[in-house]
Amino acid sequence: MGVNALFMTNLKVKVGMPFLMITAFAMLGQAAPCGPGRELSLTAPHALNPGETAWIVAKVGAIGKAEIEFTTPDCRSLGTISPFGVRSGYTGGTYTLPLPSGLISDGHLTVRVSLNRGGHAERAPTKEELKEVHLRIKPVAR
Repeated sequence: MGVNALFMTNLKVKVGMPFLMITAFAMLGQAAPCGPGRELSLTAPHALNPGETAWIVAKVGAIGKAEIEFTTPDCRSLGTISPFGVRSGYTGGTYTLPLPSGLISDGHLTVRVSLNRGGHAERAPTKEELKEVHLRIKPVAR
């Protein structure tokens, strides 16, 4: 085996191993269960008509610089509420998150919510932090 062939073999090993490790971690990450949180069952006000869209409406309390993450039960992200700029101790306001089509089944949607406060363990938001969550149907624009 020539020097160039030996060099190329070593190069492939050095480049290939990190790729395999990253791929393995990515595969493990997809199979891992969702982190701490709380599941909510939401009911649509009516069945979606053609052209209508569904939105999650969330009323957020005082959460400081934390974020509230909404996911499906199988951990697919639906969106994150990050009310930065709200003064400490004040409510965060009301936020909307658009939903991809096809998530509502028989008028119901199950979502997982979790609170992430940078540098602290993820956890379920309290009822004071996430005050209200419901589904809203946006009618077809005319």
